[in-house]
Amino acid sequence: MIQAPVLQGSGKGGNKTPKEAPDSLFSNNIARILDLLSEGEIEGIVGDTEEERLQNTFYNEVPIRSPDGVLNYSGVAIQANWGTPDQTALPGFDNVRTSVAVGQELPAGVNKTISFPNAGDVTAVAVTISAQQFFKVEDDGDTVGTSVSFVIEVSENGGTFKTAYNGTIRGKQKNEYTADYRVPIGDPNGNTAIRVRRTTPDSATLKVNDTISFKTYTKIVEHKFSYPNMAVVGHTLDAKQFGNQLPNRQYRVRGIKCRVPHNYDPVTRAYTGPFNGSLTTGKLYTNNPAWIFYELVTNKRYGLGKFVDPSVIDITSLYQTGVWCDGMVPDGMGGTEPRWTCNTVITTRGEAFNLLRELVSCFRGTLFWMEAKLWALGDQPRVPTKLVTNGNVIGGRFVYSGDSNRQRYSVINVSYNDPDLFFRRGIESVEDPDLVREIGYKPTDFGAFACTSRGQARRVGRSILFSQEFESEL
Repeated sequence: MIQAPVLQGSGKGGNKTPKEAPDSLFSNNIARILDLLSEGEIEGIVGDTEEERLQNTFYNEVPIRSPDGVLNYSGVAIQANWGTPDQTALPGFDNVRTSVAVGQELPAGVNKTISFPNAGDVTAVAVTISAQQFFKVEDDGDTVGTSVSFVIEVSENGGTFKTAYNGTIRGKQKNEYTADYRVPIGDPNGNTAIRVRRTTPDSATLKVNDTISFKTYTKIVEHKFSYPNMAVVGHTLDAKQFGNQLPNRQYRVRGIKCRVPHNYDPVTRAYTGPFNGSLTTGKLYTNNPAWIFYELVTNKRYGLGKFVDPSVIDITSLYQTGVWCDGMVPDGMGGTEPRWTCNTVITTRGEAFNLLRELVSCFRGTLFWMEAKLWALGDQPRVPTKLVTNGNVIGGRFVYSGDSNRQRYSVINVSYNDPDLFFRRGIESVEDPDLVREIGYKPTDFGAFACTSRGQARRVGRSILFSQEFESEL
């Protein structure tokens, strides 16, 4: 019999537990974002104080500050101009940056060159170097940091490359690490080339993760842009809160300022005293569609003011429509609200008449030209102007015609921008029981232009059904 050998330790050893060093590389990516909100001048982000305005500014649909005062994001600074002609440039936004993705790994012996022929206004380029899972594993199993060196070189007008920056990434990080390196453009009218290459040899073992990449480059134009007549909001924030990706931004905004009647207070929606036919010299925010209509027709910069004289608008009938729009009515949920409002963003070009026709649809109106005047009349109660009977009709007989039941509907599904859904499309279904009994359940869809109120959407549906029931015969 062969006896197996017995293995004994020294009594001082034992298995060692590997240790991992804490992360020591952290990206410091400060993002500066400039958003164009609107043609100016506008009232601005909703709120009378900075705290209230932060509650109505959102990153990825989350308010920067909650209604209870808690900040959902730290290290955020916001500045704004609301679109006046003489506004100054926002501090800290004295350049324009345009980023271009590269996404090329940089192994030893391989370089990446980008060229800028006739750079023009570009005064500098920011080179972004990234490292993914930057660490090494020691022979004893410990995970520690490592280091990689690289060089950024510049050539002007076909000359030799000269070192602009010697860089080294040193430390440990299990997630992506990025760093920016600014390279000035020497001759804006010449041909500038920027080359990035790794100077540390590639690792020969899988225990070392030290891959670096040329991630992006950003062209920088140094200039103080004030953006006159444009409402802009500037954000300065720490991008690492968002996984090094820029957040989507949303705002609750009181929009374009308009000229309004001299006796009108758009905050209280009150008309004081008689109307003498004149409008205010200065402009005030309102969402009354009648005065927004007047602004779009008469404004010479973004409206029809270069082609239409204000005198062609029948201001008396428009005033009556404006008063009717501001009338307070039940909102269907126990409160009251203005009868008709206009809350929208116009982002596409189109035929002027079609846009104006959509706008007057906010108050169920009609747009037409008569007696050398442009009329925008709302579908509102009026005093009868003539009584027609059999006695004053030729032949003493009425001849009727009407829509067939195929052209009539008993249910209207009104789509609107629902605030409870972050202004996504909501549907308010309105039906008329009498019409359902008469012609059956016949639904149709209708889009309410510039509508952000469920109550207003319901009034739109009821107005259409009223016409279906009582105005189908001529």
